[in-house]
Amino acid sequence: MTMFTYMFTSQAVILSLLAFYIMLISYGIYKSFPIVKNVLNVISYNKYYIREKHARNRYLVKIDGQQNLNIVQARDAISDLVDYARRLDPDWIFGVHLAGRLLSSYVANRIQLPKHRLGYIRSGRGKVDSISLISNSNDTPSGVALVIDDIFRTGQTLAAVKSQINIDNYHGKTAFSRTRFCTLVRVVRQPQEMEFESDWSHFETENIELSLPWSDFVSAVRNNLESRADGETYDGDIIRSYNDILENSEMAVNKLENILYQSEEV
Repeated sequence: MTMFTYMFTSQAVILSLLAFYIMLISYGIYKSFPIVKNVLNVISYNKYYIREKHARNRYLVKIDGQQNLNIVQARDAISDLVDYARRLDPDWIFGVHLAGRLLSSYVANRIQLPKHRLGYIRSGRGKVDSISLISNSNDTPSGVALVIDDIFRTGQTLAAVKSQINIDNYHGKTAFSRTRFCTLVRVVRQPQEMEFESDWSHFETENIELSLPWSDFVSAVRNNLESRADGETYDGDIIRSYNDILENSEMAVNKLENILYQSEEV
């Protein structure tokens, strides 16, 4: 065997061994990928679990026998809601149309959530027409979502919202890892009557017709929207106020503050 042949053979052996080791390492990485993925999932789960643990700490204040939630009670509940949102630290907040839009804008303002991460859900009872983001951002909504409404009666609307979000996640329109639903008031119902359960509420009542400080405004908006749709006479000022609230979260905050602080009566 010549020296040249010997050197060539040695290099070939070394390269073969090197290729073999690379294959072993690649195979090991490939086989360990699920393990690494599971570890990352556990870390992610624990991070969100800690969020949830600090956020929940909820208690329900019973207000049976009341026909109306007064302004002072509403302020207390909203303050508690802000604390809940601050502890949860959501990536996105959505308000369920229309009262939820007022509340979600106020909460987002208080926890200093970026405006492009605030949206609203245009809905009717038991159905969701669309989920619209009040933003020109092209980012896909992801992470933890907080959905806010004022009162939880049968759960039909929030159940529909959850279903719509799951559909949007499936089609890649959103990529939420978790969605939490909260309301100021939870109406006590029989288990078989409930389609959905909120993650957080402040008040609990048996009165399904409970009126809230902004109920008159919400009803006026709804009635005028229906009148306009039917070709009947409607109040243009109310419709303009409604559009301003949807398009500008600061207008929504101002509207809620006007309602909450227009009177000191209880």
